[in-house]
Amino acid sequence: MFNDVKADAWYYDAVRYAYENKLVNGISETEFAPEEKLTRAMLVTMLYRAENEPDAEKAEFADVNEGAWYYNAVAWAKKNGIVNGISETEFAPDMNITREQTAAIIYRYASLKGYNMAAGESTDILSYTDYADISEYAVTPLKWTSGMGIMTGKTKETINPSDLSTRAEIAAELGF
Repeated sequence: MFNDVKADAWYYDAVRYAYENKLVNGISETEFAPEEKLTRAMLVTMLYRAENEPDAEKAEFADVNEGAWYYNAVAWAKKNGIVNGISETEFAPDMNITREQTAAIIYRYASLKGYNMAAGESTDILSYTDYADISEYAVTPLKWTSGMGIMTGKTKETINPSDLSTRAEIAAELGF
């Protein structure tokens, strides 16, 4: 598979699954870069691939240029209510994405797919010592992703909502 994804790594099976199902690519033929930070464009593209790259309309963001490798993915995700921009006119495709932003996008995608969105309602994320650091928009998505076992705390005490998501983490989260 990839030289930098060892069989004993916690994310090995997840990367293998995501790669074999054509959700992720390596950064080269031989490297996956599991600890590399995930960008907004990367995440949206992975979800778009999971949907077999359906037809997309025009991307509505000034910083998403036609012909960019992520153009259709962003247009599809915006049309389907999976993503919002960082403003009305900007998507910020190259911006690294936080764990809470990742949870929100996965939550919206799961809703589109018809998942039971009530599954995480009783999940107690108040027990995380950094609960107060969670942005208001991300409370429900983090409860759901945590309750579904998609995104868990980085430790037993912290969820680290502001930490940046990695390629390995998203590979693990895509298996839901």
